[in-house]
Amino acid sequence: MLLNTIVIMNQKNKMGSIKITSKSLKNNRQISRMHICTNQGGNNLNPDLAWTNIPGAKSYVLLVFDPDAPSGTWIHWLLPNIPPKIKKIPSLPASDNKSLEVYGVKIKQGKNSWGKYGYIGPCPPPGNPHKYYFVVYALDKVIDDPGNNTEEFLQKVKGHVIGKGNLMGTFRRS
Repeated sequence: MLLNTIVIMNQKNKMGSIKITSKSLKNNRQISRMHICTNQGGNNLNPDLAWTNIPGAKSYVLLVFDPDAPSGTWIHWLLPNIPPKIKKIPSLPASDNKSLEVYGVKIKQGKNSWGKYGYIGPCPPPGNPHKYYFVVYALDKVIDDPGNNTEEFLQKVKGHVIGKGNLMGTFRRS
């Protein structure tokens, strides 16, 4: 159910394409140890991300998820209401605060699948590599209240997405 909701589209308008770049995360490549969870020897720093502007965007959303988790889609990070003047996130130490300061602006953080606020890097069980999607959505509105969980938040943005882009990295527990 959640993965179907993640593929949200705005039925009213054509969706714009957002180009996402990163110095530390390359599309379709192995994610660096510095971005994985501390339980697996990583530093749990989020990758730096930058994205192109979508005209008319009132806010941006950053969602990081693993569709290969044994229990279903696993949310690693949700930044639900990034102001339109912010179009990049530096690599930062994970913070379980309800908000994250980026370039002097406080951005609310949503809860991840661990029930905590903030980024938690890839932390898969042994086995096949997992895919991790870093998705930026442009919205035609501001979502002040992200709700109590990611699925509730995604229902609130349904029909308001005017642009989308993503990078995908992989990680396999060694």
